[in-house]
Amino acid sequence: MQTYCCSVILVKEKQHLRNCFSTHPEYLKDAETGEEQINYWDMGPELTRPARSLKLWMTLQALGTNAVGEAIEHGVQLAEWAEDEIKNYNHWEIVSPAQLAIVNFRYALTGLSDQELDSLNKRISQEMVENGYASVLTTQLNGKTVLRICAIHPDTTEDEMRNTIQLLSNIGRSIE
Repeated sequence: MQTYCCSVILVKEKQHLRNCFSTHPEYLKDAETGEEQINYWDMGPELTRPARSLKLWMTLQALGTNAVGEAIEHGVQLAEWAEDEIKNYNHWEIVSPAQLAIVNFRYALTGLSDQELDSLNKRISQEMVENGYASVLTTQLNGKTVLRICAIHPDTTEDEMRNTIQLLSNIGRSIE
């Protein structure tokens, strides 16, 4: 028999949750919202450090090491497919190659300043998020604004990953 654990935290004032759990790392800057919208990671322990070993232990107990290993391998493969597809387009620069499930890259037209390229990449990310196909957010690496794919969804296919890069390229060309 399998058992599952789920925690619920009830408070009178939502600000108490924000005070305990809110975090604002560079890789989530694009996902931040105003006070009128709720970022659920500000309300619970999902992005905080405590109890990560417990989460890993529970995951290993529930899924087993083979399933966890396959999920990690799938994420690595997704990032490698994304990097491979990026290489098919002229105006893209791979800033850090696929590692684990992450690849960082940017649309890098020649003749534009670093500030213009940063702005262009932010706009590409915004358009992609508004499109709703994928959440490709930005982060800062080596002083540059870059697009970041963290591909861990277990149902994502090679075609979907390659299509994501094609859509990003189309968006980039449309707003050059």
